[in-house]
Amino acid sequence: MGDVLQETGTDNSDPTKYAVVLSPSCDIQPGRCKVENVLVAKCSDCRDYVVRGVGVENEKKARKRLPITLNDAHASGFALLPSLPGRIPPIAVNLRDLTLVPPSDIGQQGDAEKRYSRVVSVDSPFREQLAWAYLQMAGRPGLPDRDHTATVDELVESLKSKDG
Repeated sequence: MGDVLQETGTDNSDPTKYAVVLSPSCDIQPGRCKVENVLVAKCSDCRDYVVRGVGVENEKKARKRLPITLNDAHASGFALLPSLPGRIPPIAVNLRDLTLVPPSDIGQQGDAEKRYSRVVSVDSPFREQLAWAYLQMAGRPGLPDRDHTATVDELVESLKSKDG
């Protein structure tokens, strides 16, 4: 969970060439992998976080709204990872654009034989924020269809005194 993968042989300044592992770390330990595929979220430019996530396109509104949204785990399904100069650009992790990657396609940095290279591992508190953001997106319960009018009538009826 939280490893940042880069497509092997791509420009490290292009955020669309990155993906972030969402599978639990304990399930994908080298030599003891418990899954056939690793769940990853594709990444995009941080502009997607601002425009599609926060919903602003001009600088004035962005300066007003961004400080507030940065405290949230995600903005409309986009989690933000800060840049690590020389390693990764600022990245918008799209928690709605998921894919499966076989563990055999993931290698260490410099392993040209693998489709992806593990370039960094996200540390706390960003790892916890990413886990919480994914849980909020994927773990939300489905609500049953119900007759709202009938339910409201039943609830209002429960407020009436049994005595009078």
